[in-house]
Amino acid sequence: MKKIIVVFCILLSSCLNTANLTPSYKYPVDFKKYTIPKIGETASTNIGESLLEEGSIAYQNSLFLEKSNYSPFSNINHPTGNYLLYYGNENFDFYKNEKKGSIIAKSRENNFYYMIGKKLKEIDKIYIEETRIRILNIDDFKQELIFTGANGSVLNFVYREFLEDMIRPAFNVEASYDLSNGRIVQYKGASLEILNFDNRKLTYKVLSGFKNSRK
Repeated sequence: MKKIIVVFCILLSSCLNTANLTPSYKYPVDFKKYTIPKIGETASTNIGESLLEEGSIAYQNSLFLEKSNYSPFSNINHPTGNYLLYYGNENFDFYKNEKKGSIIAKSRENNFYYMIGKKLKEIDKIYIEETRIRILNIDDFKQELIFTGANGSVLNFVYREFLEDMIRPAFNVEASYDLSNGRIVQYKGASLEILNFDNRKLTYKVLSGFKNSRK
């Protein structure tokens, strides 16, 4: 019986180490759009706070390795941390640690996890957590309108745009609106109905979001 088990383990190891580890496709980044407050909602904000924020955030499936894994026999060292899902083929999904470049392969056949080096080494599942995290991406984009106070019937705002969490200086603009012309404030496609205000606080309803002005 022991001989049978040993033979099986050798065959399994041989199959794994000759398996196709060449990626054949790339997983796309998942973008989620958001509007805060949501369209149709009524909200209040204080001076210096955001009236409306809208944008898109990039998310990626990932693995979190809770314990560093090292195999001196196969020269593999995988640090703890997040491994992002980038590539796949008919046999495996491939997760990469951005800092170290280490790769973990997840088998489609048995859902086991393996460190990739000169050979494959299985990782105990108790040290793996599948998760989904936000990542910085060149297509991350945010628009924001901030209430900066009122002078009589005139409301003052600052409009800002961010790309990859960095402000775009050319799109950091001061604006004002005189409510004697009506209670509907429109800017960059966004439309807000002003319900009540003073120099420190504003209550409003979101009628529509921004028109994406990124170029």
